[in-house]
Amino acid sequence: MDISMAELVGTAAGLCSTGSFLPQVVKAWRERDTAAISKRMYLVTVGAFSLWIAY
Repeated sequence: MDISMAELVGTAAGLCSTGSFLPQVVKAWRERDTAAISKRMYLVTVGAFSLWIAY
């Protein structure tokens, strides 16, 4: 299996962007407080991650 540099960079970008919101989710889960999470920002982020996955 031959992986190109573009595929490697794209995969790394997808993993980093997807993982970027996990600390906020973990903090909200542990503290049982989601008031600080912007719903609009969360929807945009989830939409962007969905596009990455579809890509």
